[in-house]
Amino acid sequence: RLQTCSQGLRCRKRTAFFRERLVLGTNAAVSVPTPSTMAKGSEKDAEALTNLGYEQVLHRGIGSMANFAIGFTEVAVLVSVCLVFQSPGMSNGGPALMVWSFVACSFCTVIIAWVMADICAAYPSAGSVYHWTAQIVPEKWAPLASYICGWWNFLGNTAGDAAFAAGFAAFLSSALVASGYDEIPAVHQVWVAILVLLVWSLLNCFRIEKFAFMNNFAAVCHVASILLVVIGCLACAGQPGSTGIQTGSFVFGGYYNDSGWDDTVPVQKGYLLSCGIVFSIFLFAGFEAPAHMAEETLDADVAAPRGLINTVYATAIGGFLLIICLLFCTFDIPTLNGAVIETLEDGTEQTVGFNTGIMVVEIFLWTTKSSCPGLGVAMVWLVVINFFMAGLASVCVTGRITFAFARDGAFPLSEFWALVIQPLKIPIPAIFLIFILDVALLLLQLNEEGGAAAFAAIIGLCSIGFNISYGIPIFLKLVCKPANFPVTPYAIHRHLETPFGILSCIWLFGTSALCFFPAYGPVTADNGNMQWLCVVVAAVFVVAALNWIFNSRKHFKGPARVGDKPRHSTPKSESRSEGMPKSSDLPTAGAVCI
Repeated sequence: RLQTCSQGLRCRKRTAFFRERLVLGTNAAVSVPTPSTMAKGSEKDAEALTNLGYEQVLHRGIGSMANFAIGFTEVAVLVSVCLVFQSPGMSNGGPALMVWSFVACSFCTVIIAWVMADICAAYPSAGSVYHWTAQIVPEKWAPLASYICGWWNFLGNTAGDAAFAAGFAAFLSSALVASGYDEIPAVHQVWVAILVLLVWSLLNCFRIEKFAFMNNFAAVCHVASILLVVIGCLACAGQPGSTGIQTGSFVFGGYYNDSGWDDTVPVQKGYLLSCGIVFSIFLFAGFEAPAHMAEETLDADVAAPRGLINTVYATAIGGFLLIICLLFCTFDIPTLNGAVIETLEDGTEQTVGFNTGIMVVEIFLWTTKSSCPGLGVAMVWLVVINFFMAGLASVCVTGRITFAFARDGAFPLSEFWALVIQPLKIPIPAIFLIFILDVALLLLQLNEEGGAAAFAAIIGLCSIGFNISYGIPIFLKLVCKPANFPVTPYAIHRHLETPFGILSCIWLFGTSALCFFPAYGPVTADNGNMQWLCVVVAAVFVVAALNWIFNSRKHFKGPARVGDKPRHSTPKSESRSEGMPKSSDLPTAGAVCI
């Protein structure tokens, strides 16, 4: 009887919620907060955060639209498609696999997003999946479970920053070539990536409402860029003298293999097609970004899960349009890959094409060559601008999970990394810890022979880090079935809750395993086809395990749980005042403002 009443209450609350506001496209979702509503909302949200066991130390100054903008810009479907369209997308299976794997991935990710939104609405905090894990499991297992989940999410976010920085440098080089200038040498691209990471880190030191304004602009720019690419490419490709538009059978049923695996052998063909699915996984990596911004968002228990769901919807729609558009404009894959050589009259040989080295850039330039060449160059520079905006948002989100992890004492020197600088109310040390780690990842590309393998490892680390960290709280919620889990506006129907959870776990953990396998073959000691992700993950596992054994096992108590006494956030300038405890007497876990 109690269970029936509880389910009825959940249904009534969910129905009332959707009558008041839709998930997408309502005034509540896009309204700009006024000072009075911000003050009232901030007090309510701060009280809710106190109930979660933390005091408000970050500045709560963005609304639901800005929260969604950060998530949509961080996932950045335009730049993500451009980054992996050639490899592993086109190389491992070609058009049909790209289209249908993305459709399947979109379907599964929408389900995952709704499952995660229910948990996010119950526990809106900067720790996101890391914090949720500690609430779901029994208290004695909370430190270890949250530590494992937090490390995976931390790795995914950190690798995502490095991937965007490396992609920015590569596309900047291609944009210069498309504009008639010399390319940036591969070694110099690493230093360009490090420089842009430094710029992103410095820009993230602004107060959150100023940063949110930049992200709102970035989200509008991203949508406009997608529309320009789709409309511009299709319009120019259909003009006389252009490359033409591909047939539907090529886009939805075409096959291509440039991976080095022998597709006449059924086992190898199945293997290369499985590796091609990594293309779609990466496109949704980081969609939980709005949840990480919960402690800086007004009405966080509604706005953060809404931002998470809308990020997935927007990514699915935008990604499908982009993939279809680029495939319809793909005319000759070897030429676009730079694999066709022509002999000039003087006997010298050169590559047919624009020699930019990036397949998507070649599509832009070939498609617009006869009708509007300037448009193709403009589209390349638009992608570069969107790369910059995506990396800026990615560093912002990574800084929040790092801050949340350090706030609870998970790292060595956690008290320093969790510092919040006043009056900015920004976790600046956490942001620059990310910068240091991203530089270490980018330096792996300095080896010219293994640079491509290092970049593939970064992409794989990003995908697997996010997927496993998403799957852990979903799996534990299925297993532990917490009795005190609150009713939220995003509650899933009781008949669908378990099937959705099982499907989410199968997809997240199953696709993560694909990232460990080399996409190109055959694999030998000297051909650079080895997938070094297993080595990188093993190294990180050793570091995390040693940190747990010698540091975190003794000091890390896990995130605060619902109902705990709020953890301290005492300004250092007051720590030695009369009647105040010494800084050495304060708990090691907790954010400190200076």
